[in-house]
Amino acid sequence: MIADAVPSGALRWEWTWELPAPPEALWPLVSDTNRFNRDTGLPRVEDARDGEELENARRRLRMSVRGVPVAWEELPFEWVRPWRFGVVRTYSRGPLREMRVRATLSPLGEDRSTLVYSVAALPRGVLGWITAKVQIGMLSRRRFAAVFRAYGESVAAGDSSVPSLRSDRSAATNGGEKERLVEAGVTPAVAERLIDFLGRADTLSLARLRPYTLARAWQLPLDEVRSGFLLATRAGLLEMRWELLCPNCRGTKGGATTLSELRASESVHCDTCLIDFSVEFDRSVELVFSPAIGIGPGPDASFCVAGPQITPHIVGQQLLHPGEEREIRARLEPGSYRVRSLAGSGATAFRVSERTDERELRVSWSGEAMHPEGPDAFAEEIHLRLRNDTESEALFVIENTGWSEDALTAAEVAADPRFRDLFASEVLAAGEFVSVGTKTVLFTDLEASTSLYQRIGDAPAFGRVMEHFDVVSAAVEAEGGSVVKTIGDAVMAVFTRPVDALAAVLRARRGLSVATEEECLRIKAGIEEGPAIIVTMNGHLDYFGTTVNVAARLGGLATGEDVIVSDRVQRDELVRALLVRGDVAAEATPFDAEIRGLGSRARVWRIRPRAS
Repeated sequence: MIADAVPSGALRWEWTWELPAPPEALWPLVSDTNRFNRDTGLPRVEDARDGEELENARRRLRMSVRGVPVAWEELPFEWVRPWRFGVVRTYSRGPLREMRVRATLSPLGEDRSTLVYSVAALPRGVLGWITAKVQIGMLSRRRFAAVFRAYGESVAAGDSSVPSLRSDRSAATNGGEKERLVEAGVTPAVAERLIDFLGRADTLSLARLRPYTLARAWQLPLDEVRSGFLLATRAGLLEMRWELLCPNCRGTKGGATTLSELRASESVHCDTCLIDFSVEFDRSVELVFSPAIGIGPGPDASFCVAGPQITPHIVGQQLLHPGEEREIRARLEPGSYRVRSLAGSGATAFRVSERTDERELRVSWSGEAMHPEGPDAFAEEIHLRLRNDTESEALFVIENTGWSEDALTAAEVAADPRFRDLFASEVLAAGEFVSVGTKTVLFTDLEASTSLYQRIGDAPAFGRVMEHFDVVSAAVEAEGGSVVKTIGDAVMAVFTRPVDALAAVLRARRGLSVATEEECLRIKAGIEEGPAIIVTMNGHLDYFGTTVNVAARLGGLATGEDVIVSDRVQRDELVRALLVRGDVAAEATPFDAEIRGLGSRARVWRIRPRAS
């Protein structure tokens, strides 16, 4: 780590504390340099690059300390989660010439840790020497100790709200807020946790509320918390914000308060990764929340702009000199990861699994691509050997590619029936269309509806059709889907997974057999999975693309006693598992069909009840 090298003439301090929690639990707070700087009394920082873009995530920053201007260039933070992080700052103004900071967490038994925090400062003249001695050696030591001990006690107590350690105000709530949320439809468990969180959390925690992160901390179902946040927004307790995220570093690069402000036709620039990216609902747009009442500093209040928790999906970051090789050891949770260089697009993907004892991964950077040596699956205690084979410095990034687990993406929200019902006015600007990634599209159509009108008359038949819509819509929502629109007697719905769409059809048919006993209605259904785009059509969000067209065509091939699905849907493991369930007992039969618009015959599958 570059922060380890101490310049000649520097003053050095090293402090050690024992904290009542393991490193993995302490890391999110100890490495949150933005929060730590705020809690220890440092002022806010400002970007001083003046439009200049620096290589390898370097920053130029400034702040004012009791009226004294301070400016510096900051190397990229280096870290290995959950063990250590460090940074080097070179000052152009202020009492110091350079400062190097390093923090290291080590396990101390099963439920305690040792935190070693070291600072090396190179003063600028006598005044700088005196300032460093007093400010760092005396005042900072006491503040640092108080803050880190408070973090340890908070983690040990299992407190997800992170109470403020300063006098800034958290969101004030009154005794009637919980009852108001419950009346609005929020479950009592979510309402209680949310009100408690808003009343006790600090301003940094409140500035960017992520429902899924809190759901995991509260141990509540994700969909229950997501729905609760949407209802709380409708009730006026929260506000929504659409954030634009760089697909590489996941840093926030702008945002909007309404969907109509997003412009998919315009590219967004990341000044850290030095790339341009487009607005995609499944990758680069996340919905976050904040209290709708004054809470002090907003989301743009920065006390540090580049610490490990600014990009929590990055588990390790190392800056290597030309020709340098470095070994790092990390403890990673099972999942998918990759190693990449900030200077290029090439990456090495690998998995962490409990099923292997492999530990060593060697990766070298050639300037154009990453070159791995070894298998692609490793144990949780992994040893990475990184080598920079170029004549320039290279920033290696090791990141968890499962970032979306805690991200409430715009693609997911747009398909949420609760969102579409509560925020019908949330639409894209006219002419804008945005990719939503892979979606499952279901089309159903009432079989023989024309003859129904002829047999029982217009008014009764219309009532049956409306009743059919209610049954199908209820089945779609029960399986986690969302009705996009109705077209005549047809229903179009979207789902995240093919199995949910198939389950919705089966549920709807059971519901129709009960609701329309005297004149059993039958629905034809088609299901396709694939990429789609979303646009505003007739005042609401609608889906378009080949996937939508194919789903509609497949529905046209059905008879009312079956479901026609694409080959991709039938190959889905969860779909196959559903077909063999005892309460379903269905079989899939392949056949080739001409799908209008595709220009060729395609293999599709007819799913129907198995003959007894």
